[in-house]
Amino acid sequence: MAAEPLSFTRARIDSLPTPESGEQWYFDDHKDYTRKLRLRVSATGARSWYFYSKVRGKPKKIAIGACADISVSDARKAAARLGGEVAAGRDPQVEKQQRRAESNREKKRLSDALEQLLKNGSIRVSQRSKSGEISHIYLLSWGMATADRIEIGQQLL
Repeated sequence: MAAEPLSFTRARIDSLPTPESGEQWYFDDHKDYTRKLRLRVSATGARSWYFYSKVRGKPKKIAIGACADISVSDARKAAARLGGEVAAGRDPQVEKQQRRAESNREKKRLSDALEQLLKNGSIRVSQRSKSGEISHIYLLSWGMATADRIEIGQQLL
């Protein structure tokens, strides 16, 4: 994955040509002497920031985000943060996957709790989407008030 050095400025990045179909070009930050911040230009014209480093001896390319959404300065800060994590012996990609898995487990627990409340009659579903997902639920103990009308600390009826 050879990359050419480029002094990253918004004007230079926007003026980069688009590679041929099936190709991707990579550019290293000329100001980043550690060569960890990279810009990828795809054949579709998309420009994306990446952190590129060796993590535990293996090369890793970690997406930072779309160039249109993240400034050069913010991309450099993100690369520096990721570099610090790698220097501390952590793998940012693995940690992100673990956080995502924990979030999915929490969503599953909430889903299971709602299903149990449905079974025992504590809540009522008023509408389902075409795909069968619940779009509105009523908590019977709140006198049929929708969740957006329930205030924090409001007592059950």
